[in-house]
Amino acid sequence: MGSTKHSNANELEGLVKLLNQNWHWSACAFGEEEAKRMARAIELNGHCRQGFFVSNLYFADGQEAQSNTDLVLSTTEAT
Repeated sequence: MGSTKHSNANELEGLVKLLNQNWHWSACAFGEEEAKRMARAIELNGHCRQGFFVSNLYFADGQEAQSNTDLVLSTTEAT
């Protein structure tokens, strides 16, 4: 069995610093920390890909989302 890796929202800041300031960039994430990762990308002036309903069915609090729209709205409300 393979291990599951989790991203750290703080790592995103270091990566963004390496980019040309004129570039547009995006982030995506999966799993229980997805909303936090997307909120951090927005805070850092990036774009995010939210609503992978096939990969994530739950909000950060563990409640089940009913649609992609629910996941996208949760991200916009978190920022």
